[in-house]
Amino acid sequence: MPIPDRKLEYIAPARLREVWPKIRLGLEKMEGNEGWLVEDVYHSLMLNESTLHLVIVDDLYCGFVILKPMEGFKKRLHIWHLYNESKFDVMAIFKPTLEIYARNINATALTFSSPRKGWQKVAGRYGFSPTTYEAKIWTQAAAADNKQQPQA
Repeated sequence: MPIPDRKLEYIAPARLREVWPKIRLGLEKMEGNEGWLVEDVYHSLMLNESTLHLVIVDDLYCGFVILKPMEGFKKRLHIWHLYNESKFDVMAIFKPTLEIYARNINATALTFSSPRKGWQKVAGRYGFSPTTYEAKIWTQAAAADNKQQPQA
């Protein structure tokens, strides 16, 4: 099978309104949004805290990737959102490009997180390994949402 013509098309904040309806729709379809609102994503993109890249394969829109540089112990490029509405394996096709983007900002790692259990099975196929474990912290707001009390 021939390699498809592919690119990640950067969308500058000034062009965000042109494509936002399509991006919003994709964000709304995502499972388990991990506490973010669609409005948070728009705000982050407009402030240039994150970057939007349309996934284009054979001149067709297939989805988008939203990247967020993260500072901390080590600088990393975080794949904040990846939405795919095609049959193509976006991670397989574009991981080399994402690695170039990470190197361009002197990041030492490319990261992502997902509440979807399927990623636990396939992340290793793309060179990702689990490095973060999460412990839920009890708060009154969380208790109100979950009707739970802290464990003594």
